[in-house]
Amino acid sequence: MQVVINCAILKGLKYNQATPTFHQWRDSRQVYGLNFGSKEEADSFAHAMFAALDVLTSKLVVVLIMFLWPPLQ
Repeated sequence: MQVVINCAILKGLKYNQATPTFHQWRDSRQVYGLNFGSKEEADSFAHAMFAALDVLTSKLVVVLIMFLWPPLQ
């Protein structure tokens, strides 16, 4: 099964690893959450999210970031 999340990742977005398998994030208008089947999947997603946030805070321009879940092999 593959899930596509198309969500704007804006500077200032707050990402929280609420539990090892449930992560949530919020922007100025909405709260989002994902429950993962394993800690490894959650860690992989968190790594990608933190990398995207690092790009935004480094003042590089990002037009669109789309996550494919699970990652393509």
